Amino acid sequence: DDPMLRSMLHWLVGNIPGNDFTKGIPICKYLKPAPAEGSGPHRYIFVLLEQSRRRTFARLDNIPDFDVADFANQHHLRIIATNFFEAQRR
Repeated sequence: DDPMLRSMLHWLVGNIPGNDFTKGIPICKYLKPAPAEGSGPHRYIFVLLEQSRRRTFARLDNIPDFDVADFANQHHLRIIATNFFEAQRR
């Protein structure tokens, strides 16, 4: 219910060569899904951003209320794919 937590940044990797994300540069460390008990389903969204060239990114923490569209615009990236899953703890 907290709108500040609806867009939490859980992971971000940049400068991925080809299709191998394991060779990219971590910008934000991975934070596993951990919905609070009884808080209902939480949606986790994967967003693939296209880079036209290699960029320098500042390291980020796991940010609540992260605006992926704003980040993409600031860094001249283009959203090219999305997918999601839902998780909940009972």
